[in-house]
Formats: sequence, C-alpha cells, structure tokens
Amino acid sequence: MIKMLLVSSLYPSAQKPGYGIFVQNCENGLKEHGFEIERAVIDATPSGLLHKIALYISFYARILYMGIFGRYDIIYGHFVSHICLPLYLISLVKKVKIVINIHGGDISVEGDIRKLIYHFILNPFIKKIFAAAALIISPSRHYKRILAARYKLENDKIFVSPSGGVDPLKFKPLDPLECRQKLSIAKDKFVIGYISRLEENKGWRFFLEAAAALKKSGVIKKVSFLAVGGGSQRAEFDETVLAFGLEKEITYIQKASHEELELFYGAMDLFIFPTLKESLGLVGIEAMACGRPVIGSRIGALGEYIVEGKNGFFFETGDSEELKKKIEYYYNLPADGRKKISEAALKTASYFESKAISNKLCAKLSAL
Repeated sequence: MIKMLLVSSLYPSAQKPGYGIFVQNCENGLKEHGFEIERAVIDATPSGLLHKIALYISFYARILYMGIFGRYDIIYGHFVSHICLPLYLISLVKKVKIVINIHGGDISVEGDIRKLIYHFILNPFIKKIFAAAALIISPSRHYKRILAARYKLENDKIFVSPSGGVDPLKFKPLDPLECRQKLSIAKDKFVIGYISRLEENKGWRFFLEAAAALKKSGVIKKVSFLAVGGGSQRAEFDETVLAFGLEKEITYIQKASHEELELFYGAMDLFIFPTLKESLGLVGIEAMACGRPVIGSRIGALGEYIVEGKNGFFFETGDSEELKKKIEYYYNLPADGRKKISEAALKTASYFESKAISNKLCAKLSAL
C-alpha cells in the first residue's frame, strides 16, 4: 500500500463545496486504487485578511510537521505557487517522492502586484521544487509545452492527467424539457448557457454581449440564457444584465453544488465557454458529457477537446460578434446536423472519463 500526504491550498468546504472539487475527485480516485491518504489542506473559507493569514500559517505548519515527521511514500501537492516554500524545505531535510499537480493560476498570474510577488519571491522556489520533484502533473498537453519551455523541464518528467476527468455517472445526457421545467424555463426556448465564476478572465462579459446582440438580431425568436456561478464581479454582472435589458431573458443561479450542474447542462441547447485562459477547462468537457456542444474561445487548452464544426466551435477570444454568429450558425443547422455534433461531443467526453484517467494516474504514481 502506498501512503500519501495530499497537500492543497484549495479543497471543498461546507460553504463552498465546488472549490477544489477536482482535488477531491483526484483523491477519491487514488483511494479507490488502494492509496492510503492523509491531508494537509485548507478546507475553510476565510472571513477576512487576518483569518486568511491565520489559515495559511496553520496550513504551512501542518505541511512541515506532517511532511518532516510523517512517513509517506509520496507527497502530492496541488497549486505549487501556494505550497512551494514548505515543500522545498521538506525536500532539504528529508528524502521523499514529491509530485506536483499544476493548475492554471500556478504559472499564469494576473495583477501587477501578484506578478511581482510571483517573479521575485515565488518563482525561485517553484524552480527549486520542480527540480526536486519526482513527477510534475499537467492538466493538458498545452500546459505541458508551456511548463517544459519555461522551466527547462524534460518531457518525461511531466505527465498529462486532465484534472480527474469527468464522472459519467454524474454528467450524462438528460431530457432538456424536464430540466427546464425544474428551473422554470419555458420548454420551447432555445437555451444558451454559461457556467463559471464571475471573474474577468472567465469572459462572462462576452457571453452577455453576445446575448444582447442575439436579442437585438431576432434570428432566434425564442431564446433564453442560463448563467450559473458566483464571483467577485457579481455586481458588475447584474449591472450589465440591466444595461443590456436582459433581465427577462436570463436565468441566473449564483450558488450550485457540483451535483446540481448536470441539471443546468441538461437544460441547455448550447454551452458557451468564453474564457480568456485555461489550463484545461473541465466545464467544457462536462458539458460535452451531457451531450451539449461547446462554443469556446480559441485558446490552446480548449483545443485539447473542441474540434471546429465536429463537436463544437471556436470564436476569437473576446470577439462577442463572432460568438453571436457561431451561435446563430448552430441554431440554423437542421436537426440531424445538431444531432451529429451532440453525438460527437459525447464521444469526445468519453475519452476523459474519470475512471480511465484515474487508472493511468495511479499506474504512473505507483511506478515511482
């Protein structure tokens, strides 16, 4: 039996059950394969700056204590920019296999202050922990290329594993009419959906701009929009909805559990993924697993699973006019054309099933 210490600054909590769900999904897959796992994680939501500082002090203390004095075969860390310092200190005093799972924000930092902190303080330790690590896990081939080039890493040191994959028991095609009835959306509507956080880099503005343009064009007579997700820009989102006059056309749901997402995907005809950057973009694959085609930004990671005109479509990042045109194109397809794209989306999602992803990851970790 392989004993592992799981380290993550993000883990589902009672207040935010969806935060870090991919970390928990990965953990569950490892447990199913017989890994014995103990955790050093932050599974609480900070109520303010002082509380956040206290949480991180406690978090780092647990990592150091458990990592140095515990007996583990592997220390498996998520979000390297948050954990590089304690893991590096552990590597100096103890020989243990360290595995680092990379996520989008680890190497793609936003904000001038954060970039300065990252460049001058964190990046030197990230380089050191990458050098000390036995394995680095990337969520996509796209991010693997970025990692290898930026940190001069050998290709065989980076293993691609797409964020735990998608569970086909939790994400599968549902009757859209039944889903809409539960959400009080008229059954005869053409439903266009967005599921993500309301943050600048998620591109929610482009979704609303395209929605307003669709309403104005009148090409889709009975259109409805479904948006799911909270975030720091909730107020701006509400203001934009009012400014565009979309309050009657849009159904907004701020909080949703991971288990509820299947219902929202099921109510949609089309899923919009207007993100500005992603390391993989698991929500797009979840939508496909529910039989919903995806129209996504033309960024590298989404190219791992979207094939233009086959299982979905691309639009130039930030170009809401092109997004509108792609939506209208799909809407005007004959029924058999839509069906083919939906079936292709389902087939694509099958390559990302969580069990298969977990089997490959566990085999790789066992080989260490």
